[in-house]
Amino acid sequence: MEFNFIRPEDNPALLGVTAQDWRDTIRSSLEGLNYKVQSVDDHESFLEQFRQGPFQVVCLEETFASSSKQENTALIKLQRMPMASRRHALVFLIGKSFETLQPFQAFRESVHAVIHPDQLPEFASLVEKVRLEQESELTLFTRIQEDLARGNL
Repeated sequence: MEFNFIRPEDNPALLGVTAQDWRDTIRSSLEGLNYKVQSVDDHESFLEQFRQGPFQVVCLEETFASSSKQENTALIKLQRMPMASRRHALVFLIGKSFETLQPFQAFRESVHAVIHPDQLPEFASLVEKVRLEQESELTLFTRIQEDLARGNL
C-alpha cells in the first residue's frame, strides 16, 4: 500500500478522471492555482485516497472508470457519504450531460458544481468562482448560527 502524506496547507486536490485530455486540462488548471494534485485510475484508489486526505478540491468524471454514471462506484459512494465525511472538499462533477454550474443538476448529484467538458479550458476560473461562493455562504451560515445562539434572531 502506498501512502501519500498530504497536509491542508498543500492545497490538495484529487482527480478521478478517465479521459486523458480532460485530466491534463484539469491538472494544469489546478496546479496553476497552486493545488497539489493527485490522480487515480480506479474507484478503489479514488475512495482510498479520499478517505486518507483532507482534499480541498475533488474532480470526478461522470463516467469515471466505467461506461455509465450508474456504474460509477466512486460517485455513488461519494454521494452516499455523510456530509461530515465530505464537507471539507469542493466536489466538481464533469460530464457531457451537464450544463456548467447549473445548481439544480449539482444539487441532484450531491456535488458543489457540475461542469460540461466544453468549459474545461475555463476550469481555473470556475473553481475560483465556486470556492468564493462557498466561502460567502459559509460565512453567512456561521453568522446566522452565532446570532441564533445569542438569541438575536
